[in-house]
Amino acid sequence: VVRQLASQPLALLSARGEVVAQLRDNSRTVTLGKGGELTLAENGAFGIDTSGIYFFAETQPGTTAIGAVSNPGRALLLTGFVGHRIFAQGPRVLLSDMGNRGVRCRIIHFTPLGPRLEKAFEITRPRPASSPFYVEDVDRPMTRVLLRDVWDPPFPSRWRLYDMAEGHLTELGRVTGHAQFLEGDVLEAIDSKPPAPASRSEF
Repeated sequence: VVRQLASQPLALLSARGEVVAQLRDNSRTVTLGKGGELTLAENGAFGIDTSGIYFFAETQPGTTAIGAVSNPGRALLLTGFVGHRIFAQGPRVLLSDMGNRGVRCRIIHFTPLGPRLEKAFEITRPRPASSPFYVEDVDRPMTRVLLRDVWDPPFPSRWRLYDMAEGHLTELGRVTGHAQFLEGDVLEAIDSKPPAPASRSEF
């Protein structure tokens, strides 16, 4: 997420290392993909998902546009919402903000007719604080949300897991470094992998 443009040009890359967006020096103009442009609000938030397909941008104070990098002109506007993290699974995108009492989330479905709001929900923080509370990652089916509950020392920060279907928040333990969902069951993948052929040494 970029909230303040640097004094030098800045390029944002996808997980594949491709340039997805460029921020001009001393400007609020963002160039997307192969030339599409949009203008951010003063100190407006901007981000892309790891695939480099979708973006969000605070185009007016408190108003966030979310759309496809390839077609920024057909973005969906969310009023009263400032994005912090964006996650995509196929045509479905989850956009979240950051708060100290809770996190608001929006799921947007990108259809051939354009983006539409599929679901809006809020995850309440167990204990409000002045420190950040935000989404760290989302699983592939987009049914569970991993959150970082940040606390200042000497109190430890905590990982929390939110189940969208049940609306239940579970504590996972203390934060140490970073965490993310795996693409699948590692143990199952190992068990299903055929054994490697035995090697033969020749003398």
